[in-house]
Amino acid sequence: MKTKLTLIALLMLSSLWTPRLMADTDVKININLPLVQIKDEPVMAVIPGTYIYFIYGYEHDFFFHGGYWWRFNNNRWYRAHHYNGPWKYRKDKYVPAPFFKLSPEWRKMVTAHSGIKHQDMKKNWKQWEKEKRWDKKQDQKGIKKEIKEEKQDKKDDKDKPAKDNKKSGKGRK
Repeated sequence: MKTKLTLIALLMLSSLWTPRLMADTDVKININLPLVQIKDEPVMAVIPGTYIYFIYGYEHDFFFHGGYWWRFNNNRWYRAHHYNGPWKYRKDKYVPAPFFKLSPEWRKMVTAHSGIKHQDMKKNWKQWEKEKRWDKKQDQKGIKKEIKEEKQDKKDDKDKPAKDNKKSGKGRK
């Protein structure tokens, strides 16, 4: 009888601690990684000299490499199967080596291969890496053409409002 009462008392006490432990776990999960939701399908680019893709023109660093999405925050790496998570902390020893070789100035590098649709990258990244798609000499001509076209597009965008204003008479005093 005493054994049963003791057992019941222990079970009751342990049940009081369980919700508290669960609450601690929930609090710690997202503390180091700010929640960022990407609404539109991302457009990707390749960091030159690597097969690390990133979301082109996006202020936060979201990388894709080796079939996973990667984020770096507060000196910790996180990995997910999808660009909107869920994110799991990864110890440095499980993070691909190319990330540690990445220049801190990688955002300032000329991105020759940009405008890659997420779906195309998701479907073809393995094949592109296998055939060294971004390293091929014949592709260099295409890169130069893309850069010229990009520069021309930017120039056209700048000139367009001025031309529109002249036509409508808004640009005159």
